[in-house]
Amino acid sequence: MCNIAGYAGKRAAAPILLEMLRRQQDFDGGVCTGITTIYEGRLYSRKIVGDVDALIKHTDALYLPGTVGIAHTRPGGSNQTYAFAHTFVTQDETIAGFTNGTAPFPEYHVDIQRATDFLESEGYKFRGEAFASMETKFPVLKNGSHISCVETRTNLVHYYYNHGMSMSAAIAKMSVECYTDSVFGAVNVATPDRFYILRTTRPATTLKTDDGIYVASTRFAFPDGIKGEVTQLPLMH
Repeated sequence: MCNIAGYAGKRAAAPILLEMLRRQQDFDGGVCTGITTIYEGRLYSRKIVGDVDALIKHTDALYLPGTVGIAHTRPGGSNQTYAFAHTFVTQDETIAGFTNGTAPFPEYHVDIQRATDFLESEGYKFRGEAFASMETKFPVLKNGSHISCVETRTNLVHYYYNHGMSMSAAIAKMSVECYTDSVFGAVNVATPDRFYILRTTRPATTLKTDDGIYVASTRFAFPDGIKGEVTQLPLMH
Protein backbone atom coordinates (compact mmCIF):
# COMPACT_ATOMS: atom_id res chain seq x y z
CA MET A 1 0.00 0.00 0.00
CA CYS A 2 1.19 3.52 -0.72
CA ASN A 3 1.23 6.07 2.09
CA ILE A 4 0.08 9.68 2.04
CA ALA A 5 0.46 12.94 3.96
CA GLY A 6 -1.25 16.32 3.87
CA TYR A 7 -0.94 19.50 5.90
CA ALA A 8 -2.66 22.91 5.90
CA GLY A 9 -1.89 25.36 8.67
CA LYS A 10 0.48 27.96 10.08
CA ARG A 11 3.80 26.10 9.86
CA ALA A 12 6.10 25.29 6.94
CA ALA A 13 4.45 22.33 5.24
CA ALA A 14 7.41 20.57 3.60
CA PRO A 15 9.28 19.41 6.75
CA ILE A 16 6.01 18.22 8.30
CA LEU A 17 4.96 16.30 5.20
CA LEU A 18 8.33 14.62 4.74
CA GLU A 19 8.54 13.59 8.38
CA MET A 20 5.04 12.09 8.18
CA LEU A 21 6.11 10.11 5.11
CA ARG A 22 9.30 8.97 6.85
CA ARG A 23 7.27 7.64 9.78
CA GLN A 24 5.08 5.65 7.39
CA GLN A 25 7.50 4.29 4.80
CA ASP A 26 8.70 1.54 7.14
CA PHE A 27 5.14 0.20 7.00
CA ASP A 28 5.12 0.48 3.22
CA GLY A 29 6.49 2.76 0.54
CA GLY A 30 9.95 4.22 0.22
CA VAL A 31 10.60 3.12 -3.36
CA CYS A 32 9.27 6.33 -4.90
CA THR A 33 8.53 9.60 -3.08
CA GLY A 34 7.03 12.98 -3.99
CA ILE A 35 5.72 16.24 -2.55
CA THR A 36 3.82 19.36 -3.67
CA THR A 37 3.33 22.61 -1.76
CA ILE A 38 1.52 25.85 -2.60
CA TYR A 39 3.05 29.30 -2.20
CA GLU A 40 2.08 32.68 -3.67
CA GLY A 41 -0.03 31.29 -6.50
CA ARG A 42 2.22 28.45 -7.64
CA LEU A 43 2.83 24.80 -7.04
CA TYR A 44 6.24 23.53 -5.99
CA SER A 45 6.72 19.82 -6.70
CA ARG A 46 9.60 17.40 -6.32
CA LYS A 47 9.74 13.62 -6.70
CA ILE A 48 12.34 10.90 -6.99
CA VAL A 49 12.91 7.18 -7.30
CA GLY A 50 13.87 6.55 -3.70
CA ASP A 51 12.74 7.18 -0.14
CA VAL A 52 12.29 10.38 1.83
CA ASP A 53 16.00 10.66 2.64
CA ALA A 54 16.87 10.35 -1.06
CA LEU A 55 14.35 13.06 -1.92
CA ILE A 56 15.89 15.39 0.69
CA LYS A 57 19.46 14.57 -0.38
CA HIS A 58 18.99 15.02 -4.11
CA THR A 59 16.40 17.82 -4.25
CA ASP A 60 15.39 20.92 -2.30
CA ALA A 61 12.11 19.27 -1.21
CA LEU A 62 12.71 20.02 2.48
CA TYR A 63 12.81 23.75 1.72
CA LEU A 64 9.82 24.11 -0.57
CA PRO A 65 7.83 27.19 0.45
CA GLY A 66 4.27 27.28 1.69
CA THR A 67 2.11 26.16 4.59
CA VAL A 68 -0.14 23.84 2.56
CA GLY A 69 0.85 20.67 0.73
CA ILE A 70 0.51 16.97 0.02
CA ALA A 71 3.04 14.14 -0.21
CA HIS A 72 3.16 10.46 -1.19
CA THR A 73 5.40 7.39 -1.02
CA ARG A 74 4.83 4.16 -2.91
CA PRO A 75 6.18 0.64 -2.36
CA GLY A 76 6.73 -0.67 -5.86
CA GLY A 77 8.21 0.22 -9.20
CA SER A 78 10.65 -0.63 -11.95
CA ASN A 79 13.14 1.19 -14.14
CA GLN A 80 10.15 3.24 -15.29
CA THR A 81 9.10 4.16 -11.75
CA TYR A 82 9.77 7.89 -12.12
CA ALA A 83 7.10 8.20 -14.81
CA PHE A 84 4.58 6.85 -12.31
CA ALA A 85 5.77 8.74 -9.22
CA HIS A 86 3.18 10.81 -7.35
CA THR A 87 2.34 13.66 -7.06
CA PHE A 88 1.03 14.43 -10.54
CA VAL A 89 0.81 18.04 -11.71
CA THR A 90 -1.40 19.25 -14.53
CA GLN A 91 0.21 20.84 -17.57
CA ASP A 92 -0.79 24.36 -16.50
CA GLU A 93 0.64 23.67 -13.03
CA THR A 94 -2.55 24.58 -11.17
CA ILE A 95 -3.61 21.22 -9.66
CA ALA A 96 -1.59 18.35 -8.20
CA GLY A 97 -2.95 14.99 -7.07
CA PHE A 98 -2.08 11.58 -5.64
CA THR A 99 -3.81 8.27 -4.96
CA ASN A 100 -3.26 5.56 -2.39
CA GLY A 101 -4.98 2.49 -3.76
CA THR A 102 -5.48 -0.14 -6.43
CA ALA A 103 -7.82 -0.86 -9.34
CA PRO A 104 -10.41 -3.24 -7.87
CA PHE A 105 -12.00 -4.69 -11.00
CA PRO A 106 -11.28 -5.11 -14.75
CA GLU A 107 -13.89 -2.53 -15.72
CA TYR A 108 -11.74 0.15 -14.10
CA HIS A 109 -9.16 -0.18 -16.85
CA VAL A 110 -11.88 0.43 -19.43
CA ASP A 111 -13.12 3.49 -17.52
CA ILE A 112 -9.65 4.99 -17.06
CA GLN A 113 -8.74 4.42 -20.71
CA ARG A 114 -11.99 6.06 -21.78
CA ALA A 115 -11.21 9.06 -19.56
CA THR A 116 -7.67 9.25 -20.94
CA ASP A 117 -8.93 9.19 -24.53
CA PHE A 118 -11.45 11.92 -23.68
CA LEU A 119 -8.81 14.16 -22.13
CA GLU A 120 -6.49 13.72 -25.12
CA SER A 121 -9.37 14.68 -27.42
CA GLU A 122 -9.75 17.84 -25.33
CA GLY A 123 -6.09 18.72 -25.88
CA TYR A 124 -4.65 17.55 -22.57
CA LYS A 125 -0.94 16.75 -22.42
CA PHE A 126 0.61 14.41 -19.84
CA ARG A 127 4.00 14.57 -18.14
CA GLY A 128 4.59 10.99 -17.01
CA GLU A 129 4.90 9.14 -20.30
CA ALA A 130 6.81 5.86 -20.33
CA PHE A 131 7.64 3.82 -23.42
CA ALA A 132 7.90 0.38 -21.87
CA SER A 133 6.14 -2.94 -21.52
CA MET A 134 3.91 -2.55 -18.47
CA GLU A 135 2.91 -5.48 -16.28
CA THR A 136 -0.19 -3.59 -15.15
CA LYS A 137 -2.77 -2.10 -17.47
CA PHE A 138 -1.91 1.58 -17.49
CA PRO A 139 -3.68 4.00 -19.84
CA VAL A 140 -2.18 4.19 -23.31
CA LEU A 141 -1.80 7.49 -25.15
CA LYS A 142 -2.18 7.96 -28.90
CA ASN A 143 1.61 7.92 -29.30
CA GLY A 144 1.76 4.45 -27.75
CA SER A 145 3.23 5.49 -24.40
CA HIS A 146 1.74 4.69 -21.01
CA ILE A 147 0.83 7.04 -18.18
CA SER A 148 -0.25 6.49 -14.61
CA CYS A 149 -3.95 6.06 -13.89
CA VAL A 150 -3.50 8.75 -11.26
CA GLU A 151 -2.30 11.28 -13.82
CA THR A 152 -5.53 10.69 -15.72
CA ARG A 153 -7.58 11.06 -12.53
CA THR A 154 -5.81 14.31 -11.58
CA ASN A 155 -6.36 15.79 -15.03
CA LEU A 156 -10.00 14.72 -15.03
CA VAL A 157 -10.47 16.71 -11.82
CA HIS A 158 -8.78 19.63 -13.57
CA TYR A 159 -11.19 19.32 -16.50
CA TYR A 160 -14.32 19.33 -14.34
CA TYR A 161 -13.03 22.13 -12.13
CA ASN A 162 -12.30 24.29 -15.17
CA HIS A 163 -15.80 23.59 -16.47
CA GLY A 164 -17.51 25.16 -13.50
CA MET A 165 -17.45 22.56 -10.71
CA SER A 166 -16.05 23.14 -7.26
CA MET A 167 -12.97 21.08 -6.41
CA SER A 168 -15.01 18.87 -4.09
CA ALA A 169 -17.61 18.22 -6.78
CA ALA A 170 -14.96 17.64 -9.45
CA ILE A 171 -13.14 15.07 -7.28
CA ALA A 172 -16.40 13.30 -6.46
CA LYS A 173 -17.41 13.12 -10.13
CA MET A 174 -13.99 11.85 -11.13
CA SER A 175 -14.13 9.17 -8.45
CA VAL A 176 -17.54 7.97 -9.61
CA GLU A 177 -16.41 7.78 -13.24
CA CYS A 178 -13.03 6.19 -12.43
CA TYR A 179 -13.79 4.42 -9.16
CA THR A 180 -10.94 2.66 -7.42
CA ASP A 181 -10.03 1.21 -4.04
CA SER A 182 -8.30 4.34 -2.83
CA VAL A 183 -7.82 7.67 -1.16
CA PHE A 184 -7.45 10.57 -3.61
CA GLY A 185 -5.83 13.84 -2.57
CA ALA A 186 -5.22 17.13 -4.35
CA VAL A 187 -4.23 20.78 -4.03
CA ASN A 188 -5.26 23.69 -6.25
CA VAL A 189 -3.51 27.07 -6.53
CA ALA A 190 -6.95 28.71 -6.67
CA THR A 191 -7.65 27.54 -3.11
CA PRO A 192 -4.23 27.99 -1.47
CA ASP A 193 -5.42 27.54 2.12
CA ARG A 194 -6.44 23.88 1.86
CA PHE A 195 -5.92 20.41 0.49
CA TYR A 196 -8.64 17.98 -0.60
CA ILE A 197 -9.00 14.34 0.41
CA LEU A 198 -11.63 11.86 -0.75
CA ARG A 199 -11.65 8.39 0.81
CA THR A 200 -13.43 5.52 -0.92
CA THR A 201 -11.88 2.59 0.96
CA ARG A 202 -8.27 2.96 2.08
CA PRO A 203 -7.43 4.49 5.48
CA ALA A 204 -7.02 8.23 5.94
CA THR A 205 -6.68 9.68 9.43
CA THR A 206 -6.86 13.37 10.33
CA LEU A 207 -5.42 15.36 13.22
CA LYS A 208 -6.92 18.79 13.93
CA THR A 209 -4.76 21.08 16.09
CA ASP A 210 -4.37 24.76 16.89
CA ASP A 211 -1.72 25.11 14.19
CA GLY A 212 -3.51 23.29 11.38
CA ILE A 213 -4.90 20.03 10.05
CA TYR A 214 -2.85 16.95 9.23
CA VAL A 215 -3.84 13.85 7.26
CA ALA A 216 -1.96 10.56 6.85
CA SER A 217 -2.57 6.90 6.18
CA THR A 218 -2.06 6.15 9.89
CA ARG A 219 -2.10 8.14 13.11
CA PHE A 220 1.45 6.93 13.81
CA ALA A 221 2.61 9.43 11.18
CA PHE A 222 1.61 12.47 13.22
CA PRO A 223 4.29 14.51 15.03
CA ASP A 224 5.02 13.64 18.65
CA GLY A 225 3.72 15.85 21.42
CA ILE A 226 0.97 17.58 19.41
CA LYS A 227 -2.47 17.44 20.98
CA GLY A 228 -5.61 17.50 18.90
CA GLU A 229 -8.65 15.64 17.65
CA VAL A 230 -7.83 12.44 15.73
CA THR A 231 -10.52 11.00 13.44
CA GLN A 232 -10.82 8.59 10.53
CA LEU A 233 -12.16 10.24 7.39
CA PRO A 234 -15.61 8.92 6.44
CA LEU A 235 -16.05 6.82 3.32
CA MET A 236 -17.58 8.31 0.20
CA HIS A 237 -20.88 6.61 -0.61
